[in-house]
Amino acid sequence: MNDAECTELRAAIRAYLDLIEVGAGSVDENEARLPRILDRLALAQHATSETVPTADAPKAPRKDQVDLRAQICERFPNYGFYNTALAPLDVPSEEWGLADAIDDLLDVANDLYAVEWHWEHTGEADAVWSLRHDYEVHWGLHLRSLQHYLQVIQSGMFESN
Repeated sequence: MNDAECTELRAAIRAYLDLIEVGAGSVDENEARLPRILDRLALAQHATSETVPTADAPKAPRKDQVDLRAQICERFPNYGFYNTALAPLDVPSEEWGLADAIDDLLDVANDLYAVEWHWEHTGEADAVWSLRHDYEVHWGLHLRSLQHYLQVIQSGMFESN
């Protein structure tokens, strides 16, 4: 990664975490900013390159989950559960599950906190590895599911019962 890409990635991560920690001033402003921040994160992660983590790098500590969930619920009280296909590649799929936008926000935050921690304690290579690996196997799925959920809400095409 060049310096500009590194700076943008760190700024994108911090923008998401700032929205969770501090908010944008009101629930409406939080909800208005979130889609753009999610897009920014998705784009910024594409600029990363393959890295190898430090063999003895410690695992990042986790934030208190009760407190973090409470912050997220305060910032996004209108978000909730939604349907998701459990086997999206089995077409047609009749297996549906229940997803949770608050949990999506929480899982993305947890993984991004770990990236920040690595950046500050074990270095850029570990941070970028953590970001790429966790995006591919975890937070990327939550981010994309959350983006879809927000698009459905924004479109107003589907009203909940």
